[in-house]
Amino acid sequence: MKNFFKEAQSIEGEIIRWRRYLHENPEIGCNLPKTVTFVTSTLEKMGYSPKLTSNNGIVAVLDSKNGGKTLLLRADMDALPIMEETDLPFKSKNKDASHSCGHDNHTAMLLGAAKILMDNKHLLKGRVKFVFEPDEETTRGAKSMIDDGILENPQVDAAMAFHSMVGKFLNTGQVAYSRGPAMASADIFEITVEGKATHGASPEFGVDPINIMSHIQIALNTILSREKPQKEPVVLTIGMFNAGSVPNAIPNKASMSGTLRTFDQSVREKLKNRIIEISTGIAKSFGGNAKVEFKMGTPAVINDLDVGDEIVSYVKEVIGNENVIDFPSAMGSEDFSEILLRVPGVFLWIGMGSISQGYNFGMHNPKAIFNEEGLVYGSALFAHCAVKWLENNFSR
Repeated sequence: MKNFFKEAQSIEGEIIRWRRYLHENPEIGCNLPKTVTFVTSTLEKMGYSPKLTSNNGIVAVLDSKNGGKTLLLRADMDALPIMEETDLPFKSKNKDASHSCGHDNHTAMLLGAAKILMDNKHLLKGRVKFVFEPDEETTRGAKSMIDDGILENPQVDAAMAFHSMVGKFLNTGQVAYSRGPAMASADIFEITVEGKATHGASPEFGVDPINIMSHIQIALNTILSREKPQKEPVVLTIGMFNAGSVPNAIPNKASMSGTLRTFDQSVREKLKNRIIEISTGIAKSFGGNAKVEFKMGTPAVINDLDVGDEIVSYVKEVIGNENVIDFPSAMGSEDFSEILLRVPGVFLWIGMGSISQGYNFGMHNPKAIFNEEGLVYGSALFAHCAVKWLENNFSR
């Protein structure tokens, strides 16, 4: 079997250069002109014919022309609206954005895998579909690309993705795997309460939306202790509360926003309905009105046991059994879940520096620094797993 780790090491300088360009030029959401131009031109130089989706996603296919199945490999490209606070010589040139979640790593890793696999096309028994996703941070990117047909022509049979982990327990080059549920669903909601404005000295002539909202917030917390299955992980967080503009008047409206995170789809739907029922019911009882709007949502990441276990067995061939860590489900969210709803696949964490290695800041922290030595592991593992999975699932 070809040693893809050595192949990745031989192009490590290129992978790092790609990553540093992306790190210096972070872009947000679907508005990724520099990123898209860079990724497409890099793929074209390798011999690919990348296509753009409607939201500035990128798809490239490597076809062995001998039948077989199709494996999708995904990397996300978008950055966070966070100002970087590091002293890196290649720190963000965009003061309004940074790659503090490591999507620059993912894109560079997948570009590395694309180069390795193009150079070893003769080893493929099937097709690899490379997907570079925009707008993951809002959880809208994957669904939009799916609507544009990325799982078709050729039809995708399985999927795989890595996400960087830094500032936690995972050493550089190690991989963490959750069998089954990996990350929670996430639903962002906004509750708007309409009352009746009045002077602060005469509250009896109005309907206080702040009072109503406070009662709603307290009542929502009781969902977790009294209504959800006690063995089912659920997190409900209120992160925003907006009302009023002066201290001596009761406003006409108040609003608050939060997130609901679950793993079980039936629990998710039940609790979404209860948020609506509780909010509207309490508002009505105080003489006001409430409107609940679910603005964004993505389902839970559920790793397919068969594909997951198989892919992880190939990961172990490269980095050893001792460097694959069993990882419990996390309450964060990832819209790779949209792909896993439709095709079997696996979402894995790859170490880019642990606390014990001196990397003390995690993802989404403006001071986060990722260990670039982890990049070659990602490229090598993408390539190795693609060749092995296509070979062992080959059918003409």
